Amino acid sequence: MMKLLKCKGYESWLRIYAIKIESNTYVITGGGIKLTRTMNREHLLKILTSNIPSKWEEEALWREENKAWLERSAAIALKVLRELRIQSLSQKDLAIRLNVSAQQVNKWLKGQENLSLSTISKMEEALNIILVEIPNQAIYKV
Repeated sequence: MMKLLKCKGYESWLRIYAIKIESNTYVITGGGIKLTRTMNREHLLKILTSNIPSKWEEEALWREENKAWLERSAAIALKVLRELRIQSLSQKDLAIRLNVSAQQVNKWLKGQENLSLSTISKMEEALNIILVEIPNQAIYKV
């Protein structure tokens, strides 16, 4: 059992169940809340149940509807991360090359951003790589 906090005259406890793999290495297998002296079951149920609906279903539907570009965004992010490692560059180095904040680069490289063609092109130039290629690309002159 692990003591979490002590405040305002009462103790709150969380029971964590774990399997010891080796010295100082555990795999958490479960947990539970122990009622404190100031809590009763009704109070606990009130805390654990909320009138605010969960957004998990809405978020799952959004991920399903946007699956195609999310997969491409993740693939681009992985390719950029690999290239940064190959070129011994940090995300901060890439941010400087792109003239954006390191936080913006970090956001892009989480693989969940709907990247614009402009952003992709700038990353390609900054790293001297191709991220998006159009098969049988032909240039037509007017």
